[in-house]
Formats: sequence, C-alpha cells, structure tokens
Amino acid sequence: MKTKQKLVFLTGAVISAESGIRTFRASDRLWNGHRIQDVASPMGGGKSREKVLAFYNQQRAEVLAASPNAGHLACAELEKDFEVTVIVPTKAEALVVAS
Repeated sequence: MKTKQKLVFLTGAVISAESGIRTFRASDRLWNGHRIQDVASPMGGGKSREKVLAFYNQQRAEVLAASPNAGHLACAELEKDFEVTVIVPTKAEALVVAS
C-alpha cells in the first residue's frame, strides 16, 4: 500500500461563512447586539450566565442548521489521495466532519 502524502489546510472562519455561519468580522457579525465583555469574558459570564449561554447556544444552532459547502467538500475529497489535516475554528469542525 502506497503511503499518502501529507496535506495541511489552514483555514479561518470564512470557510464556513458560505454555509451561513456568521463570523466575528462580517457586517452581520456575531457581536452585533452584544457587548463583547458581556458574552466573551470571565467577568461577563459571572454577571449574566443566561446571556452568555444564549449567545453560545445561538452559535451552536447555526452550526447544526448549516450544511457543508464546496470548501468543506473539497477538503473531504482530497482525503482520498492525501493524509489531510484540517485546522479550522471550533465552530466549523462539525461541517468539516459532516462533509
């Protein structure tokens, strides 16, 4: 059996933006309607646990409702010929696995 060459993908959140998952920098970014300090800091979590949970549950729901896009599928296709390591943001991992 032939050893596969190794291939590494370095991606960012943009790979999943096409699947409808909001990023932190786009015009419809995740922070809209939220103060960063309130939902993404240890001090914010202590003030309003419900707000923090709602913020991250909303993100999880977006990932669960999304489908892999052409970028995710291309990563999966290359696994046929290469030993692929995909480095992605946490939110997108489910879509890479799903593809």
